[in-house]
Amino acid sequence: MTHYELLGIPMDAEQDEIRKAFRAKARELHPDRFANQHESKEVQGIRGQQFALLRDAYETLSSSRRREYYDRTIRVPEGFADLLALPEGRRAIARILPRAPKQVRDGEDLLFIVPVEGELARLGGAISIEGFPPELEPLFIPSNVENVPWGHVKERGERGENDGEAGDLFILIVQTRS
Repeated sequence: MTHYELLGIPMDAEQDEIRKAFRAKARELHPDRFANQHESKEVQGIRGQQFALLRDAYETLSSSRRREYYDRTIRVPEGFADLLALPEGRRAIARILPRAPKQVRDGEDLLFIVPVEGELARLGGAISIEGFPPELEPLFIPSNVENVPWGHVKERGERGENDGEAGDLFILIVQTRS
């Protein structure tokens, strides 16, 4: 039984009709109406359930958002577009259709900070750095680091995803005091 049938109203009923139908049915089924009658616990439980269903129907149909969702769930799909509007239809289509290709994403740039001490900073030379790309090892430090404090190697950063370009590698040489 739908909420509309429970309230005895058509599916295109206005809010005023819904409220009037609920009040009339509530007067018939309200548990307080039968408080002075000596009924079994079973009958009282049935009346309580009926009133709870009536209240739920009213709460659903009096809210435009809830009513719209409820109407979609009780309506029998008439065509393909109606089927796609239902959550079950969307899930079925998602299983049938192939997944969309993943988004191309470029890799991140990497920054290596290389601390260089006194003699190496002045004269230059080759050093090895943990985590540095192996194909670029050893790293050659130019003489007089103050004049060339950084380096840039294209496409040696993190790899891109789904044919995205690799990021760049930036090397910052910092002279330390020993």
